Amino acid sequence: ERSVAEFASLLFNQPPARAEEYLRRVFALQDMNPSSGDFGNVPWQQNHPEIRDANAIEFTMEPVGPIFLLFGEKFSPDFRVEARAHLLAGVAAIRRHRVKVTYTNIFLMKLANLLTLGAALDDASVRADGTAMLDEFIRNTRADGISEFASPTYSAVQISALEQIGRASCRERV
Repeated sequence: ERSVAEFASLLFNQPPARAEEYLRRVFALQDMNPSSGDFGNVPWQQNHPEIRDANAIEFTMEPVGPIFLLFGEKFSPDFRVEARAHLLAGVAAIRRHRVKVTYTNIFLMKLANLLTLGAALDDASVRADGTAMLDEFIRNTRADGISEFASPTYSAVQISALEQIGRASCRERV
């Protein structure tokens, strides 16, 4: 609930300091050592390094691209520079995370993350990776349907990711 308050403040044109501080706390958890095999990843749960889940990067970055697309100009110039390194590290971890198209919810989250982070970073290669995944998803879905659609938990994740994909796709065309 606290994170919602920080970001809701951006909607109401409040100073971005609260949202910046919240994002700094998230970024502080990220592995920023470029020589680490976990570079760009975040822990699944704070203070529990024994819990390892490669999907953590997808869930962590899911709101980050849209936040920077919608509110990036509101953040201080220093924070935008600081955050860029974390967004790029997140992209590195997302690219490294191998996800089969049949793992629908995580595949769609990864795809959405690449599109929104690519747009937020103004990085055509990141957006191209997301677009290639979208093409793969469409081909697979036409042939075999959506693997996890019947799940009550995964359906909401998939619909949210599809909304982000649609918004990011429309943004690119404008």
